[in-house]
Amino acid sequence: MSYHLLTCFYNPKLHGTILNLEFQKEFKYSYFSSFSGMPNIPESYSVITMNLVEKKEGVILSLCQTGFFSEEQQKHSEENWRQILEKIRILAEDGCV
Repeated sequence: MSYHLLTCFYNPKLHGTILNLEFQKEFKYSYFSSFSGMPNIPESYSVITMNLVEKKEGVILSLCQTGFFSEEQQKHSEENWRQILEKIRILAEDGCV
């Protein structure tokens, strides 16, 4: 089975490959944005891993991103993920997901 990483929109400046997909457990993919100004080579890609763990209290979503080329890129990414994870939390608590 083949999966397309960018299912919501197409942007030629974004690239990535699904590295692992385990239903309701793990989603791992490589990610590159030419907006970074870096060359499109493997060393310029980040790897993003999202894991779901079911607990008695609910489900825990953990997220890890590796492969930053600068502290500025890491801080930018951390802020983006903070906003995204907050939106996911709100949707989950409202029963929308």
